[in-house]
Amino acid sequence: MQGQARRLQGHLPRGPPHCCSHGSLPFKVNHQCSSGLQAVADVAAAIKAGYYDIGIGAGLESMSINSIAREGQVNPKISAFQKAQDCLLPMGITSENVAHRYGVTRQEQDQAASESHRRAAAAMASRKLKDEIVPVPTKIVDPKTGEEKEVVISVDDGIRPGTTTSGLAKLKPVLEKHGTTTAGNSSQVSDGAGAVLLMKRSVALKKGLPILGVFRLPNLPYLD
Repeated sequence: MQGQARRLQGHLPRGPPHCCSHGSLPFKVNHQCSSGLQAVADVAAAIKAGYYDIGIGAGLESMSINSIAREGQVNPKISAFQKAQDCLLPMGITSENVAHRYGVTRQEQDQAASESHRRAAAAMASRKLKDEIVPVPTKIVDPKTGEEKEVVISVDDGIRPGTTTSGLAKLKPVLEKHGTTTAGNSSQVSDGAGAVLLMKRSVALKKGLPILGVFRLPNLPYLD
């Protein structure tokens, strides 16, 4: 999906009322991993500045379409500048560098991954996330038979119930011989999206809506 059209492709099919103040149609930000949070921060800042009273900050990712393994053309001039060339390093290498710099052990990463899956599985089993997930109809292809079928995705299928630290410890590192990054303690390939509705407190109270949270300040760390 082309980035320049993504915002309108998500906006127009739903047919929201054309009552946006100051002609404020949806706009896109590209901040890599923190794009969704940046979008929420931009909406919050605009509300605080008085541009509008209500806005939606959202983020989406489709790793199945834009595969990290897909080769792309890179301007050869980039190789002449080390810092520009470093931007092409995959996040797996960044993971190894961060773990080495801050002394994060393989066992600590496996424990964190195991606990993360345990908590997510418990939340899914108790249906705590049911009201936060919008069922999405889509089509999938069976990798064995090639058969295409329609499905409705209503739960996070990246959760692996039963994941244990001892099980993760058996996996081999994927990037360095003595590295700490494995397929088990890393993020999976995912397609997904999320959105947050923001508005002025006075507007929410006037509409009789509950205050679920307060946006204070975004925290967007960067890496060299």
